[in-house]
Amino acid sequence: MNETGLPYINAVRFHVIRSILLLVVTVYYVIIPLLGNEFRILSILYPSILVFMTEPTLKYSPVSIIIKSLTANKQRKKIIEVFTLFDLLKADLYSLKSSQQVNVYNILRDSLPMFEYIQGSISRLLSLWKNSPEKAKNTLYEDIGGETSKILGEIIFKLDQTPKEEALRIIESEASVFSFTYYENEMQSTGKKKTIIFTFFTFTSVIIIAWLVFFVFNMFNDAITTNNIL
Repeated sequence: MNETGLPYINAVRFHVIRSILLLVVTVYYVIIPLLGNEFRILSILYPSILVFMTEPTLKYSPVSIIIKSLTANKQRKKIIEVFTLFDLLKADLYSLKSSQQVNVYNILRDSLPMFEYIQGSISRLLSLWKNSPEKAKNTLYEDIGGETSKILGEIIFKLDQTPKEEALRIIESEASVFSFTYYENEMQSTGKKKTIIFTFFTFTSVIIIAWLVFFVFNMFNDAITTNNIL
């Protein structure tokens, strides 16, 4: 739930809402009919279907599909910001004087407010940088994942305390690889996103049709029961 980026829903709140809904449906469709001697075995389907639809650990439940879609969307935005950070580093290098050395720490610190989705990762990188740049370079990869994050961490590590000309050579030599990796990842992400959305809407349509058939069946069953009593 944290990876979805939803600000007001965490795992605890989700399970509380889910439990309340399940309790209400169970009481209305199972407990009350049992107490009134009007219980029908099909009523058990209502809480059962709700359990399935809201179970996040089931691969094809609606809630699981929605969570995966939101997580993939947030991950894509992180990768876009990683690419933006690469461009920012490149632009800052061109603004340096020819004899000036690159100070990666200051560049990252000054750029921190520009980012939303990778701001926490950059902050953690900065906190580790002064003690161990070797460990800090892996922060983006550990937090974000993906080959682009790993490559950018290596670039940041190589750029620090190097002259402008050497830094430009490093970043230019890595630019083509970085751009290709970004494009490849984005294509894969887009394909997966389309598959998830298609699966979600197909599954939702099937569920809606199943519910309509179930309700129509119940209506006819109630009508037949009423006629027989009369």
